[in-house]
Amino acid sequence: MLYALHELERAMLDPLAELARILTEAIGDHPHPVARMVRANSALVHRIAREYLTREAASDVVILMALYPIAFVFTAVYSDGLFLLLSAGSFLAATQRRSLAAGVLGGLAVATRVIGLALLPALVVLLWPRSRALRDVAKLAPLLLLPLAVGLYSLYLHAHVGDAGAFTHAEDVFWHRSTPTLGPVTGLWDAASSAYHGAVELARHLPRSSGGAGGFLPRDQWASWNVVQFVLLVVAGFLTVVAWRRFGAAFGLYSAGTIVICLSSPAELVPLVSTPRYWLVDFPLFLALASLIERRPRLRLVLLCTFSAVGGIAALAFSRAVWIA
Repeated sequence: MLYALHELERAMLDPLAELARILTEAIGDHPHPVARMVRANSALVHRIAREYLTREAASDVVILMALYPIAFVFTAVYSDGLFLLLSAGSFLAATQRRSLAAGVLGGLAVATRVIGLALLPALVVLLWPRSRALRDVAKLAPLLLLPLAVGLYSLYLHAHVGDAGAFTHAEDVFWHRSTPTLGPVTGLWDAASSAYHGAVELARHLPRSSGGAGGFLPRDQWASWNVVQFVLLVVAGFLTVVAWRRFGAAFGLYSAGTIVICLSSPAELVPLVSTPRYWLVDFPLFLALASLIERRPRLRLVLLCTFSAVGGIAALAFSRAVWIA
């Protein structure tokens, strides 16, 4: 993809030329592809943050994302790094009113992970026509590439496996996820109910069991996941409000869309399974967090130390084949 961006720059396609330049400067000639991806993501997120925050706070956004306890997935076989690269690139292009680049990168983000559809309302806000002239209105057309990506993938699945919705059915089979009638409303209720019962379970049984030689019982593990993940959901909701108020509707809509999509397909035993990893690529949350700690040095120190300590433990556990997120 990076080679293709170079070629587009050479061909003088203006909508992608600026993004190609940023990626090229960020990546340089580092031989390791993972390091290249991390550097590219850092450059894009920092570029977005720098438009709204001071230089120090913008750097904190990158630091917070790098130290976030689940950030080790950037070095594992997950799609998070690629998704962040594409989604942040699409968002940045939209802030510069480069509709074609925003649409193409947004479509690729959706093709990488369906949660990329959360970009759509944010991109509409950023690219909303400044006049009713046909030329300005037509700039919204590339955004059709986002839902089109889902349609094309469904057609591909229909042609090759005979099931256009195979990607959703696989979630049901392997993760016991389903989309309830009330969507995110039911998902939120399930998450809150599971967190409450999980807290009760831990209060009643965890002090006595204490893990033991054989480790914690599965129900105690599920209980702890439900409590922690619901707390993180509440924090994500709070930071979404902060992002909306401080940086504008586009940032708030992207984060809110991410939360709604996550709540729309709760799992059976742990409704919010994997959501801590999804918050990692929701960069408006980290802009909001960086803005909150900018003038609170003690809180900043505590947060960075906590992220580092928990992240180190999580990475070590993951390296020992312990499922984290």
